[in-house]
Amino acid sequence: MNILFDVFKAYHYHLVRWAISIFADSICVFAILISACCPIVVFASSCNVVVFGDSWVNERDRLTKHLVSYYKQSSGLSGAGFCSLVESNGSADIDMVYLPAYSGWDVSDQNAESIGLNISHLSGDSVGSTLNFWLKAGVDSVEVYYLKQPGGGSFTCYGQDTVLVTIDTDSEVRQGGISVVRWSPSVLPKYFRIKISDGNSNGVAIGGVNFTTNGDGVRIHKIGNGGLTARQAVAVDKDIWVGSLRALNPEIFCILLGTNDYARNVPPLDFKSDIAELVARVRSAKPEVDIMLMSPGDNGLSGRTYEIADYRNALIELCMEKGLKFIDLKEVLGDYASANSLGLYEDEIHPNNKGGALISEAWLSLLLEKKGEMPEMLDVLNPEALTNHSNLKILDINDGNVLLQFRRMPGVTYTLKESPDLDLWDASVLDPDYPNRAFTMERLNSEIHFFKLEGSYPEFW
Repeated sequence: MNILFDVFKAYHYHLVRWAISIFADSICVFAILISACCPIVVFASSCNVVVFGDSWVNERDRLTKHLVSYYKQSSGLSGAGFCSLVESNGSADIDMVYLPAYSGWDVSDQNAESIGLNISHLSGDSVGSTLNFWLKAGVDSVEVYYLKQPGGGSFTCYGQDTVLVTIDTDSEVRQGGISVVRWSPSVLPKYFRIKISDGNSNGVAIGGVNFTTNGDGVRIHKIGNGGLTARQAVAVDKDIWVGSLRALNPEIFCILLGTNDYARNVPPLDFKSDIAELVARVRSAKPEVDIMLMSPGDNGLSGRTYEIADYRNALIELCMEKGLKFIDLKEVLGDYASANSLGLYEDEIHPNNKGGALISEAWLSLLLEKKGEMPEMLDVLNPEALTNHSNLKILDINDGNVLLQFRRMPGVTYTLKESPDLDLWDASVLDPDYPNRAFTMERLNSEIHFFKLEGSYPEFW
């Protein structure tokens, strides 16, 4: 065993350079001896991650809850994030912020007049109508997203029963407004309350609430709306939506749409055009944001004009044209019949908690994190990304076993090649099961001295 260890140690630097130069076209990387310990990632400041989409986002179990759980255990959370007011009320995790049932408010949902980031808002003109946000996690400031409009009413914000601020929404023009309320409750749980104090002639419209803390970490903003199409998303007022998103200041923005476009027979070219407009709006809000498009997973619907793969291909084309990141949820979950037989779906359209856990693992496998730096998403459509970030490690060599670990990316086929002399290589395609953040395997042949990992996305390379 010591001989094998010394061979790797003596050759790894030159072999890596050789692998990159000789095998650049096949996306190869050699094993490098590094520690098996995975350091906890600590960000230099808060990182805002927006997950925008339809019911696959709206329902926490299908993705965002699992992301929150991961960051609770690793780099920490910097607040509960955006709290939508319509559909699945509350933040990405109801163990942080939850909005109980309310009355006295009208719902505006999925129409061109919507002002909320998730294409919805609440409005009302009855004095005393309230929204009570049940806080079970720390908060230092609260951002209230509302509409300024001629004849707009006033609302008052309370920390439990203490008045924090009163906002007058009356304005000569119709535009989005944001009020930042500083509040750090010393004891939890507590209520943050919004109450209409004056209805005026046009009432009060509230589009959402963002809960933040001042500490370093990640904020997961769940901005989902069940039944949403891409066309409905771009039909809303551009300036109000972009201004609201700019206030969130996202580092990563993920878009998961397409299931409802497929169900409604929207032509894939029209879908692509609508997503392109949404991408343009996101970049208008923050030009340097890292954007990922998530293609819809498979479902049990039938009799549609197009295939779900047509929408996937439209998204991939857009990613390659605009330099966006991509993840294929059909690759993550598999075809509907297989995924459903494995217990990954709750009905013919939606994944359940188990399926959501797999989606979050795939999502995290594409996240590159470095201590003291903002994370970035890896690009499976870019061969160089696989070469540079496969993170192949030798974890342990003892008792005749060689244990390897590498970053596994969804949709990528991996082949492990091994050789005793850098001349003849034996190849084996690795198990194509669902991706894991860190995939490990054990090699039992102690006579093998060299390993090479190859990844491919054959449909596009």
